[in-house]
Order: sequence, then C-alpha cells, then structure tokens
Amino acid sequence: MNLRDKIETYVESTDVDAAYSKHISHFYARYLESLGLGQKRFVDSTEHHLIDADGQRYLDLVAGYGTCHWGRHPAVQEALCQLHELHLPSLVQFQLPVLSTMLAEEILDYAGSRYERLFFTNGGAEATEYALKMARAVTGRQRMLCFEGGYHGLTLGALSINGMEAHQKLFSLQGENPILPFGDLDAVEDAFRRHPKQIAGVFLEPVQGRTGEVASPEFTQGLRQLCDRHGALLVFDEIKTGFGRTGKRFSYEWHDVLPDVVTIAKGISGGETPVGAVLYSAEVYRKIYGLIDRIAVWSSTFKENNLSMAVGLAVMELYRDNPQIHDHVLAAEARVRERLEGHSQDRYRLSVGGRGLLLTVRIEHVDGKKWVHSLMDTLEGDLFYDMVCRQLFTQKQILVSLPNRFGASLALIPALNLPLAEFNRNGQLAAAAFEHLGFPIPRPRAGPRRLWRGGLPGLPWWLSPGVEAERPGDHLEIGTSAWCRGGHPFPRP
Repeated sequence: MNLRDKIETYVESTDVDAAYSKHISHFYARYLESLGLGQKRFVDSTEHHLIDADGQRYLDLVAGYGTCHWGRHPAVQEALCQLHELHLPSLVQFQLPVLSTMLAEEILDYAGSRYERLFFTNGGAEATEYALKMARAVTGRQRMLCFEGGYHGLTLGALSINGMEAHQKLFSLQGENPILPFGDLDAVEDAFRRHPKQIAGVFLEPVQGRTGEVASPEFTQGLRQLCDRHGALLVFDEIKTGFGRTGKRFSYEWHDVLPDVVTIAKGISGGETPVGAVLYSAEVYRKIYGLIDRIAVWSSTFKENNLSMAVGLAVMELYRDNPQIHDHVLAAEARVRERLEGHSQDRYRLSVGGRGLLLTVRIEHVDGKKWVHSLMDTLEGDLFYDMVCRQLFTQKQILVSLPNRFGASLALIPALNLPLAEFNRNGQLAAAAFEHLGFPIPRPRAGPRRLWRGGLPGLPWWLSPGVEAERPGDHLEIGTSAWCRGGHPFPRP
C-alpha cells in the first residue's frame, strides 16, 4: 500500500467533511464549522505550526489536546521510523518486553524514586479505570470522592467521578460518588463522616484542566491526612499536569504531598500514539496482586505495544537532554500573565487561570459580580469564547481551544518548548482578538429588543444568539454561523 497516494486519491475524490459527518459525527463537524475550521485540511507541520493545503502556517497552541509537550518533534517521529527498521515483534504473549521495561525505568527515575511500580495503559481514561480498580482492591470499599469541575476521562468508571453531574445523568451515574466543592476540606471531612468506612479513594486534579482552578498546598495536605486517617487512597490525576506541564516534573511537587496513586498519559505520548500509565507505591502493589492468580485482572491487550513504548522512550530522552524545560515553562507562564492579565478596560478584565502552561483565559467583571459567567453558561456559555477562537484562527492564524463545552473560557495548552518570543507576540494578538469582539463589552444598541432575534434587554450583542453584528466588518456576523441557526448551536441534520 502506498499510503500517500491512497490519501491523496481519497481527498481528491471525496468530500471529507460530508463523509465524516455521515459516518462518524455530524455534530463535531458542525462545531468545527462554527470555529471557521470547516473544509480546512492541514497537510504538513513544523514543530509548532500546522500548515494547510494553501501553505498557510498556523501557530498551534492546542498541541494535540496537550499531548505534544515537545511540539511535533522530529525525534519522536524518528523513533517510529527506527522501530519499523528493527522489525521487532509486538504483543508477544509469553515474554517480558524489553521496550516497556526500559520505559518504566526511565519514567520512575524521572519521578525521583518516589514510586516503585507502574502499570501501562492505552491512555488517560484507562489509567483512571485502573486507579479506580486499585482503590477498590486495596480498601475493599466502593465509594470515591471527587470534585466539582474535575475531569478524569469519559469511560463509565471515569464518568462516575466526573465533576459535572450533567454528564453523569446521561448514564444514570449521579449520586454514585459524592461530588464535593473544589478546595473545601470541611466538605471532604464531612463526606468521610457521612460514609464511614465506605470511601475507597479521593480523586483530584491538582490543576483542573477545565476550570483553571489550582489546589492549594493546605488543601492537598489536608486530603493526605484525611485519607491516612480513614484508610482511603489519595489519587492524583496528572494526565494533563504531569511531565513538566506546570513547571515541575509532576504537579504534586508543588504541594509537598505524595499521593498513593498517580495517573499519567499525555506527556509521554509525543502526540503520536495512545499511551498512559499508573504510578503506585510498593504497598499498593502488594495489596492488589498478593497472589499470582490475580495477574489476569491487571492486564490489557495493547498496553505495552512497541509503538507506544518507542515513542515514550524518545520523549523521555528529550526530558533528560533538556533539564531546563521546567524553568522555561515557568518563564512562559509569567509572559502570558504579563501580556493578558494586565489587559483591562472599564469594568472588565482578562483573567488567567491554571498553572505553568495549562492555562485558561476568561473575562471577569472587576467589581466581582458573577452575572456575566452565569448568563454565558445559561445561553450556551461558550458563545463568546467560540468567537474568539474563530477570530484568532481566521484572522491571526493561531489555533486555541475551549477547555470544555461548558467552561466559558479559552484553553492555552501549547508545547512546553514553544519559544518565549511566541508568547510575547501571540499574547498581544489574543488580547487584540478579545477587543475586536467586544472587550471591553460594548453598550447594547438602542431600539426594540426581542428574545433571541433582537437581543435580551440590557445585554451586549454577543450574548444574543441570532443577532447580526451591528457593523459587518467590525465584528463577526454571528447570526449566520452554524451554532446560531435556529437558536441552537447544533441543529439536527
């Protein structure tokens, strides 16, 4: 098979967008259309840029949903080529694989000998599933504690500890595990009291990828004490925060806390292959295995495949050869905050959440009122931020993202090695995009106002789906975009 010819023939003869909509997801195709990405085809890339069929370059500040910690690095792609030349058999049942043994040693060494074992998985969600199994197996209990705004994957077990009850309701999971206010240690203590000897584990994102909320050392140290007191496991989800994303090797290093279990994934994938892992202590290892007959329930077909292991080794070599990367991340965070947080007008300002290069950007009301955020969430809250994404992409050739469909903010999760000069230039462009789309928020236009079509009384134009821009050319004509037709972001096909 000549893959290049096969792809080119298919693209020339097929409407790929229509085929994707028909066979995979109509709704995702409409979402990309709303961001101005409809019919867009990227055909090449550099370390930090995507290149479309017309040769236009776009700075990628999404970095494969935070998986390309080193950009689309040639060393990672070279590892795949070298593996192909070796002709090593993969997924051989009766052997102890060399590549996974090598990668395990390097990851545990990078973690600083804090953990003695790890278990490879096929990605972050599966790592969460294995952490859930470990908590139950070690304690003999069933309930978990999780936090509002938290995200741990979309498999059934991961959804049971999802911090958004709306997602749980889709699968009748609500009420299975208590969802507690993030950062509220009293609420955690009360949950242990209300469910005596029932809590198996506490799952925490030390920096929430959805909301940008950062756990305080006092909160995480309190969690450690409560878990020790009640015999529960403390699990840190470092799928997004691990491998330097927050300016430390792992985010728990900011807290002087050692979790019992740590889930990892994105940072070792190189953006090329699905891979994850669970780090855990020798004590957890003894309790979950115990007898040899338990091996069968701690396994997964593709978990140590050669492709993922080779990419992981290439990524770990980049960390070993570039120990300054953590300092670079902190300098880049400071540059982003300098460019955006100081950008304010009248009663509104831009606010940067998160830590390191796992950041969110949103508008805040200076006097502390929360009505803007509440109203945005009510009216398909990402409307305004969708438009900023579109503006940055179509006018500035910068690719940014939303942390989730309900987060009312922008997500900045670029490659860790993106040069500081890019943060200077693109911080200014991002601020300009907010201004272009109504930041500071303009006064509502005069005249009759009708629900949806004419605007809501007293509100800026961008909060009214279906309203045309007052001055075409100054603002996007939002009334004709995919998510506005019919007053709903995703019309039925």
